[in-house]
Amino acid sequence: MTVEIPIAAGKRIADEYGYDQVVIVARKVGGPEHVTTYGVDKVHCAVAARMGNFFKHKLMGWPQPAGAAFEVRIAGPDDVIQNADELEALRCANKVNIEYLADRLKNPDNEVLCVATVHPSNGA
Repeated sequence: MTVEIPIAAGKRIADEYGYDQVVIVARKVGGPEHVTTYGVDKVHCAVAARMGNFFKHKLMGWPQPAGAAFEVRIAGPDDVIQNADELEALRCANKVNIEYLADRLKNPDNEVLCVATVHPSNGA
């Protein structure tokens, strides 16, 4: 028997080991799979969720949610978050861009460009 891993477990890992973002991927061979994400604040929650979605949909092959009309594209074609609501997609992209700019201010020598943009989904 399997039980979903609570977000509190991600918080315990973050607190105990000093991480800002935690993604837990669990799998029962021949049975269910589960992904739990945790971030220390809203921005880190969004990043952890993005990682969790990447694991679920790109690596583990889970289907995308029905009705996803907009995509938030971050840095490349493989880093995409599906969203049914355009305003929520724009808010998500804005959070990612704010985090990038804050990190760039702290680390000015980091020349990696990360820009999140919103596009209509291919199915829209």
